[in-house]
Amino acid sequence: MPTTAQEADTIVRICERHGITGEKLFNVVLDLRNEVGLKSENSSVRETMEMLLNVAKHVAILRRPGFITPEGMRSYIDNRCNPPSPEVVKEEPPQPVRPSKRTEIRRAETLVFGWFLLWMLIAGVHHVMVLGNLASFFVLPFQAPWYLAFPACFAIIWVVCSPTDCAVTKWENFARANLGWPPIKGFVKHYYVKPVLRALGRGESPAQAEVGV
Repeated sequence: MPTTAQEADTIVRICERHGITGEKLFNVVLDLRNEVGLKSENSSVRETMEMLLNVAKHVAILRRPGFITPEGMRSYIDNRCNPPSPEVVKEEPPQPVRPSKRTEIRRAETLVFGWFLLWMLIAGVHHVMVLGNLASFFVLPFQAPWYLAFPACFAIIWVVCSPTDCAVTKWENFARANLGWPPIKGFVKHYYVKPVLRALGRGESPAQAEVGV
């Protein structure tokens, strides 16, 4: 059960008896209301603090100093009980730091150089595979029985000349696309057949050649 108005008035009078009067009493009760009553989960404590504060307000107005008007004291009490909320300063999100043009150029050059190294690696491995198969085609008939050499040579011809898509060629075309180069259609045709035909004057010039390997 909360404190009654009469009990609250008695508490205030006891505080006045001990020299806590007027504005000082109001400030003490206001601190009790803010630090105890508003933070308490007990509704009785909260109501008691509010009743004490109302009595202290009246006492502060009645026992105000002579040079302060009642309106001035009421305004002071209202400002103390309901202080203006501080202005919320909206912080702008930090702007992302944009790299300089020189840094962007260096990153682009590094990326292109990485793709170029990858293309060289893929093309180099592909050349080794093709030349190894070609060497095996001529070596197998002399190093293995005919019933093993014949199907092996046939398989080599099928792998080298088959129109099916080669996985290694797909990898190379992926690297070429990131370098801004046109794709190739066949590794052997692009790197071996076309250069030989152009050297013999029977193929297209590089400017007129078909796009692709």
